[in-house]
Amino acid sequence: GSSAGSMIGAYFVSRQRNGTVIYHSVLPESGSKFLNKSLLPFALGLDFSLFRWDWWNLLRKRATKEERKQLLIQNGGVQVFNLNYLMEDVIGKIWPLDWNTFWENNSKQPLNVVVSGLFTME
Repeated sequence: GSSAGSMIGAYFVSRQRNGTVIYHSVLPESGSKFLNKSLLPFALGLDFSLFRWDWWNLLRKRATKEERKQLLIQNGGVQVFNLNYLMEDVIGKIWPLDWNTFWENNSKQPLNVVVSGLFTME
């Protein structure tokens, strides 16, 4: 993943200084379109009984850490945050990022996003 600051940085580079409104206004008003609170216990590993059978079978046979890691990678983990909504609806429509200005200014003031992988540690 990458930091949420990278999105705010994109608004800053595009000279849209009000990009932070996404965090204190737009996303809280979005409710479950962005944050699915009902999946939080699953994301924290508190109740695996409702997962697919491959999850249950791994737990039942006391899967190794590596086996659990591989299953999470294969299934994409539990999606608590709807990043498609954030990127397509919020940044694309509700609070649009001025991409033309961003690319123009990015040549002078580049935004460098650091991305890391939880499981690969890269």
